Amino acid sequence: MGDDEGSTNEKPAHPAHVDAFEIDLTETTVGQYATCVKAGGCSPAETTVTLGERASAEDRTLSSGFCNGARTDRFDHPANCVDWKQASAFCAWAGKRLCTEEEWEFAARGTDGRRYPWGSEAPDATRLNACGAECVAMGHRLGRNWHAMYPGSDGWETTAPVGSFPRGKSPFGVFDMAGNVWEWTASLHRRDYAQRRNEKLRTIRGGGWVGDSPSTANAVVRVGNYMLQRFHETGFRCCATPVPPDSFAVVHIPGGVFTMGSPDGVGTPAERPQHQVTVGAFDMDVTEVTVAAYAACVRAGGCSATTGDPFSCNYGHVDRSHHPINCVTWNQAQTYCRAQGKRLPTEEEWEYAAKGGAEGRTYPWGNADPTNDQLCWSRKSERTGTCPVGEYSGGAFGLKDLAGNVAEWTSSRLSVGYAYNPSEDVRMTRGGAYDDNQPSAVRGAAREWRAPENYHEHVGFRCAR
Repeated sequence: MGDDEGSTNEKPAHPAHVDAFEIDLTETTVGQYATCVKAGGCSPAETTVTLGERASAEDRTLSSGFCNGARTDRFDHPANCVDWKQASAFCAWAGKRLCTEEEWEFAARGTDGRRYPWGSEAPDATRLNACGAECVAMGHRLGRNWHAMYPGSDGWETTAPVGSFPRGKSPFGVFDMAGNVWEWTASLHRRDYAQRRNEKLRTIRGGGWVGDSPSTANAVVRVGNYMLQRFHETGFRCCATPVPPDSFAVVHIPGGVFTMGSPDGVGTPAERPQHQVTVGAFDMDVTEVTVAAYAACVRAGGCSATTGDPFSCNYGHVDRSHHPINCVTWNQAQTYCRAQGKRLPTEEEWEYAAKGGAEGRTYPWGNADPTNDQLCWSRKSERTGTCPVGEYSGGAFGLKDLAGNVAEWTSSRLSVGYAYNPSEDVRMTRGGAYDDNQPSAVRGAAREWRAPENYHEHVGFRCAR
């Protein structure tokens, strides 16, 4: 990654590992963005730019005139004049995320380290939409002295419909990774790869339609922009993390009779009295539903994107794709399970699974109090977030993470047999979470309840059938 012969911010060249990912073939279009706005997932497209303080009013007006906004005659052009947060919101609504700059460069260069997405040949009017004769002529009309990157005209004075230059495809068949619009990435920027990342800047990649130097079409070129800046040359495309096959693994749990709740003197009054419950056979997900699996449901149109604090909510974070989805309401959890041909487990099924059925375990692994190698929690040191699913085994029936990581929604509103049942419309959650630090919170019998319309950073779910 990078280039020792390039500009300062492209140095030093260094190895970079990229996990498997999916990337949009084209930049996000005006039409696609308009659909997100109509659905309530995105803020309206902007028709103005935010240039630096030194920019004149004339420059602001001129550049704003190049914003595609929601123009119906440009529905197949790239959405531009969007800031980083707008780009992120669109990708989240679509069940995706912004690409990291490592992913972006790999998609543009492939494994052979090529200079341009199409290879080593110099840019020309058949490979990308940059500044050609048409751009220079428009500049003259506007009183600007613009220069051409290549001789001839590429046919588009400003942005071009996405995918218009098939000769410029990357080795993976991705269009417009040079020219048309620069593209926001998820990555914090740093002036060069040896320096610390700047928390205020995000990296953009790929060059735009005003580019007049072949260097801006180079697959390694990178620039840092402030997150709330909007430019007529900046748009985006989205990436996604594939769902590992084991994300959908289930285990069959034979039915039986068990003692539900806790004896006097143990736990809270909400767990008493103990009572016998018969549970029929059922299947249950081995792990909690992951961010990647939930995002796939959003992409398929079966689920809605989650909302919440961008730090503590996992959705949209490339480094949390295999963590449990959190910040989901009860309805979102139920909708996901139904989309998979499943359902949320009942409270009785959940406790039966956690206690090992008739064994009546105190915890999923047995009766001994938990140690730090048995669950994701804050006993030893305070955790600020979740762990990847499946890191902690030891549960009955081969289940994982029934204690800690995230508490889990169940389908149950009330549990018949208990002396205390909340009268309000609530749903039961089970299992404790990463921010718990007391053994009592992660027992198989521990009960909590929440309003179904609320979401929490320490609550997720798994499915049953």
